[in-house]
Amino acid sequence: MIDSPSLHSQHHWVAFWVLVAVVSWVIVFFFGRLRYVGGKEKPDRLSHPHEGAKTEKVIHSTGPEIKYEAQPLLSVWEHKTYQKIQAALPPNGEIVCFAQVRYADFMGASDKHSPDEQFEANRQIFGKSADFVFYDKRRRGVVLVYELNDSTHNRPDRKRRDILISGALKSANIPLIVIKPYEERDVVRDLRWAKGQSQYKV
Repeated sequence: MIDSPSLHSQHHWVAFWVLVAVVSWVIVFFFGRLRYVGGKEKPDRLSHPHEGAKTEKVIHSTGPEIKYEAQPLLSVWEHKTYQKIQAALPPNGEIVCFAQVRYADFMGASDKHSPDEQFEANRQIFGKSADFVFYDKRRRGVVLVYELNDSTHNRPDRKRRDILISGALKSANIPLIVIKPYEERDVVRDLRWAKGQSQYKV
């Protein structure tokens, strides 16, 4: 039996439309998947739209099991010390005091070292914070650090941390004063002392 030309033509058209249907399904499926990330639908707009575009609020959740609570920034002793510092600062406003400032925010390893040495040195101070720093507005830098050391600083790990920080501050030419629990300090005198130090070169 010999197939007629019309039968061949019909087979070709059926194959063609099947191919079109498959390709269309793949395209729809692919672009549908693009709208999902991690099982959640992506927003149609960009997180940072162009100026003039409507901004949509995007909420990033940590999950229903996590609940955060505000905590005091300072302990009772630290808070009382901070109040005394504020009351004693020179009235001209040239020096201000900040609490709980990361060391990595105001000092870092010198670029005279290799990149690996810089990385390791900065890693050691990363995450460590100064109790109080005195900031000189004119010099745009920290000119004195107060560290409040209670009995926890007698632990071996805290001693290692204190030695590291003390050495780093000395290297950075930033004076350090360590204060014992509820020790009274003359802030103006301490600032005058810091200014007279050879390290005071900010």
